[in-house]
Amino acid sequence: MLRAVGVFLIFQLGYHILVTIFDYGMGRIDQSAFAMLRDGAWILLTLIIFLLNTRHRKAYFQQWRKVFCAFGAVLIFGILTSFFLSHKGISDILIGIKYGLWRMLILLTASGIGFFSAQQKTNLTPATKRIKRSLLIIVLLGRIRQLAKLLFPDFFFSLGYGKLDNFHFGSHPPIYYLTGENGILRRQGLFAGPNNYGYFLVLFLPLILHFFRLRNPERSFNRLKNHRQQSLILLLWFITLGATLSRAALVGAVIVLMLTQFSFLKKNKKLMRGLGIVCCLGLLGFSVLKRDSTIAHLAAKFNGLLEVANHPLGFGLGSSWPAVHHSGNLLPENYYLQLMLDLGTVGFLLRCGVMLLLGRQQKQLHHSFRGDRTSEEWQCFRALQRGMLAFFVMGLFLHVFEDSMVNYLFFIPYGCILGYLSAQLPSQRGYSSKMPS
Repeated sequence: MLRAVGVFLIFQLGYHILVTIFDYGMGRIDQSAFAMLRDGAWILLTLIIFLLNTRHRKAYFQQWRKVFCAFGAVLIFGILTSFFLSHKGISDILIGIKYGLWRMLILLTASGIGFFSAQQKTNLTPATKRIKRSLLIIVLLGRIRQLAKLLFPDFFFSLGYGKLDNFHFGSHPPIYYLTGENGILRRQGLFAGPNNYGYFLVLFLPLILHFFRLRNPERSFNRLKNHRQQSLILLLWFITLGATLSRAALVGAVIVLMLTQFSFLKKNKKLMRGLGIVCCLGLLGFSVLKRDSTIAHLAAKFNGLLEVANHPLGFGLGSSWPAVHHSGNLLPENYYLQLMLDLGTVGFLLRCGVMLLLGRQQKQLHHSFRGDRTSEEWQCFRALQRGMLAFFVMGLFLHVFEDSMVNYLFFIPYGCILGYLSAQLPSQRGYSSKMPS
């Protein structure tokens, strides 16, 4: 099972490059067809896995039924209100599901794969090692690719990349991104633009800090030569993150550092205050540097708040960013406002209910888990949790989760390891022992 999931994730890593070459470069496959192929492949893969695991399927749904029922309620509510109240078409509704709810379905289906893997006594250590190598390869190849664009721009133009520009859906992706017309140059666009790359780097930053941690952090600043490899990798990751010039990524990175180093920072309050000051200064600097973008973001958020207040029932799925690339016309620059504009206030509260159930399940995992809390699986789970918490803050600043590729890369491992650990709860072990062999 996990091998098949790994192959799917490898396909995801090259998704945007493949779209650029085969659609804009060669004109062979439309990017919409590519996206449908990818989403269809995931549905088919998970469907086959669920059908084959008949022995453990009942135990899984017994544990996860509340979350599935709540998610189903949000989905049905969104579809019905969009169709009957907002008079949305099928294509608009599907687009709204993709940008607002699909990642939740990725997490839930991946949790089933992790649950079944645990019941089959699959060892996750090889999978975590592959994730470690993949993250390192991504950031290294990303830097090499950016350098190659500088040295051989004509080659990349021949592949289908466009001139320096901001992102425009449906047009050739720029070889380098600008923030707005004639804006500042941002030499990061490994995925669908600098903000999405920054989103990816923040989500996996806690995992990088775990994989390449500096031992004895109180003393490591004076002895970096003893942690040369870890220091270089962490430095490369932070340089790449900073080069995105993404304010949301900067805030997310600070949140991650505070979560991962909380006990250390608690003992060094001056350092904690310094980190907060650096974050504020960085935000101010990026905002001044990207003045036009800052003004546009603030205006979009205030307009989004007004629209939510004036239309508590929302506008239906597929109405707000990033659905503006299709038939939507609302651009709130805020993930939570996006959900409220699409689902309405009631739908948003239902969506919050799903997140509360997931949070409750993870809290139960913390209280009831009887496995080894020093194990690699548990440590990776904690790291991915911190990445998710950073996202919740980043969502205030940006329409994160726009890039489906990053959603697959993050929520599949997160869901798998969550399901894997939940299968080891005492109640599940008791249930498994009663199952007929």
